[in-house]
Amino acid sequence: MTLASGEAISARLVISSADPKTTFCDLLGYDQMEVGMARRVEHYRSRSGTAKLHLALSALPQFVGLTDSQLAETTGHYPLYGWDGAGAESHEI
Repeated sequence: MTLASGEAISARLVISSADPKTTFCDLLGYDQMEVGMARRVEHYRSRSGTAKLHLALSALPQFVGLTDSQLAETTGHYPLYGWDGAGAESHEI
């Protein structure tokens, strides 16, 4: 796989979160696949490219570059840390 920067990365498997047309036409290119596969992708139709995922977490996540006060401003929750620095729980502010 070659990135936009020109850097080449070797991989056995590449996973795309884009829709099939974007993945195969724009990212891979029809010239890199068999004609029949390119034709199937070209005729692929979908109603929506939107998905929603809800996750249950045991604690608030920690983000690099985001301070606890910034997290509190965004979420309304402020993480509480034990003496070892592990975020075990949170409370609303």
